[in-house]
Amino acid sequence: MHIQPIFYAIFYDMEKPKTITYAMHKRVEASLFRNLTDDNGTKEVELKDHEGNVSRYRIPSMSTFKIENSIECNLYVICNCEKIK
Repeated sequence: MHIQPIFYAIFYDMEKPKTITYAMHKRVEASLFRNLTDDNGTKEVELKDHEGNVSRYRIPSMSTFKIENSIECNLYVICNCEKIK
């Protein structure tokens, strides 16, 4: 049986501590996940921080990992972000 993957993106502002409080995370569509993880240049995203403020961020580095078992398959991309001023 094929399990449909669920995609997540987690963004950390490099100027703040890497804790759950400051993490900007969300479930994303497969197309956005592929766009974030391809090698086509520097990525920019618009995110809402823990205080509710929306800002643009550049993503200089990222990593991916997968958690898979018999019930679900979760794919994650972890992005380190710099606020665009």
